[in-house]
Amino acid sequence: MNAYKMQLLGAAVRRLRQQHGQSLFDLATAMGWQGTSPLIAIEKGKRLPRPETLERLGACLGLRHADIVFLQGLAGYRQPTVLPPLEHIRLVLGDIAAAYPPEQLVFPVYVMDFQFRVWMANTASLIFLGDDTALMQAFVDQRRTILEIIFDSRLALTDAALSRDETNRDQVYRFKSRNLFRQHEDFYLAYPDCLRMKLTPSDYACFGRAWDEVQTSAITSYRIKTLNRTAVDGVPMDFVLEEHPIPQLEDMFFIVSYYPEPSPDNLRRCQTVFAAAPPRPIRWFMPCALNATAPTEPPHGLWAVHPQ
Repeated sequence: MNAYKMQLLGAAVRRLRQQHGQSLFDLATAMGWQGTSPLIAIEKGKRLPRPETLERLGACLGLRHADIVFLQGLAGYRQPTVLPPLEHIRLVLGDIAAAYPPEQLVFPVYVMDFQFRVWMANTASLIFLGDDTALMQAFVDQRRTILEIIFDSRLALTDAALSRDETNRDQVYRFKSRNLFRQHEDFYLAYPDCLRMKLTPSDYACFGRAWDEVQTSAITSYRIKTLNRTAVDGVPMDFVLEEHPIPQLEDMFFIVSYYPEPSPDNLRRCQTVFAAAPPRPIRWFMPCALNATAPTEPPHGLWAVHPQ
């Protein structure tokens, strides 16, 4: 058992116990233990509880199922999520690109995985990036995450967003609620540190505030639709973002589509802005590595957990 994960497990048990207002003695008594020694050892990361012990701890504390899964995962009783083979991903994304109705590609559409890495985006998405095709291709080649893109003030997308704090929280809420049962996985645990390396200090401070403000304990559902307020060339627009899982990719990938909020004034502004965009053929940006001979990618890409 990884010593770092043991420390995380002990800290999580202690935090959840304290959040639920129980002392060491109270919880040990509820567990039917003669003393607090077993619980102290667990919280210090010196004792690995069995699966049934974690279930009982969850019951005694009245934990949500997501919290119990989190503890089980840290203890090594849950397998990490592994993406389908790269060749299968290539075939499915190719089928989507070929079959997607052109009339639904007037506005931005992209495909991301559960880690919020961008795998595919249509040409309408270029309007948020100053029509920079090289930048868009770099996004999908590098599998940059939506959160990294949203919080990076060096990108046009960040400058375009209105209601910045609200947008930041909404995006973090989307990520955390989509991964509510993956909080123990390496990519999730490493997310803040990895973004620290990729964002400027001020951008990371904005991310950190939103990350801390969105508590998983307050997440009760996943929002299939969210409102996104943005602007292009000073023109404010409201879009409804609809997110749908792709069953052929085991619901690990999602199609995210922008639809104008249907009020007449907003619809007219959106249609005007996108109709005025430079003419461009309808195409999809896909990773250059998505070909039949590409090597299989590690399940978590560049994400890794490093002991503090």
